[in-house]
Amino acid sequence: MVQTNIKHLIEFDYPGNLKKAIAYLLVNKDDMFSNNLGKHEVCDEFFYLIQEYESKESTVWEAHKRYIDIQIVISGEEVIEVADRDYLKSLGEYDEEKDFYGFEGKARVTLILGDGDLAILYPEDVHKPGLRSPKGATAIKKCVMKVLV
Repeated sequence: MVQTNIKHLIEFDYPGNLKKAIAYLLVNKDDMFSNNLGKHEVCDEFFYLIQEYESKESTVWEAHKRYIDIQIVISGEEVIEVADRDYLKSLGEYDEEKDFYGFEGKARVTLILGDGDLAILYPEDVHKPGLRSPKGATAIKKCVMKVLV
């Protein structure tokens, strides 16, 4: 897991498809963030989703096998709880079609993300996004990049 602000992404080097996705993000973020809600295909290695929602008191734990998530808050503030899958209980089999594992348990790390903040979540980083921040429920606009492992 990596937590940073978009302005600091250029300071680091990333491997493989993640490097390609971050390079695309840094060049195209203004266009990406102003796109319509929904899925936007870019290339075989990654795509992104633009989402808007109200932060919630509770959401579900999720993990992925095929994709790394880059979750970027465009506006608003949300909490993402994170834990290594070894600390959580699996809720069943992996859903290949949705690239989704469900889990339950307690967070090991709590991130508070505001405008421009992001989290890079690897397959071992089970996460619970969309939670209310200490400031309470807020409207969130977010970009979630899905990068092929």
